Amino acid sequence: MSMRSAAPVRNAIVAGLIAGAGLLSACGESSAPQQTSAQPKAVSQEQARKDADEKAWADALRAGTAAALTAYVQNFGSGAHVAEARERLAALEQQARKEADDRAWADAVRVGTAAAFNAYIQRFGSGAHVAEARQRVAALEQQARNDADEKAWADALRVGTAAALSAYIQNFGSGAHLAEARARLAVLEEQARKEADEKAWAEAVRVGTAASFNGYL
Repeated sequence: MSMRSAAPVRNAIVAGLIAGAGLLSACGESSAPQQTSAQPKAVSQEQARKDADEKAWADALRAGTAAALTAYVQNFGSGAHVAEARERLAALEQQARKEADDRAWADAVRVGTAAAFNAYIQRFGSGAHVAEARQRVAALEQQARNDADEKAWADALRVGTAAALSAYIQNFGSGAHLAEARARLAVLEEQARKEADEKAWAEAVRVGTAASFNGYL
């Protein structure tokens, strides 16, 4: 092939290479804007999440309630302030329990009965005042036993019979007046035996027969 005839062929090849390079360049240029436009969108969404998190946290702090902090934790489980929100929530719940404990204790003290203190113990088994509540219950129950003992003893003395003293001994086996009750009962029983003896003797003398005296014996 002569040099004249080969020139058009070379020119055609060069033109084809230039066109191909231009096409590749155009394709590269058309895809680049798509990639770069996706990146600002992701950044924008992330910033929106951060802004929403910060606003919700500021709202929760402003409200300052357990409900507000709980709502933040529920809505932003992976938020920037979740750990602090949980700490603040735990502190508020602890404070609420303490205040409820103190109010219940004040109510129990105001009422002042064993039932009131027992109700406090049942409701706040690990409360700050449980030990004192139990001491007060024990003291009140002991006082109630003492009062019942004194009343029963006074009743037995007022009646003054062996039956009344025996009832006191049976009902208050560790009562404060147990020893005196037994001593009085022994005296009454001895007196009853003596009176029965005197009565039987008087009856035997009145009848005056051998049979009556044998009956006395």
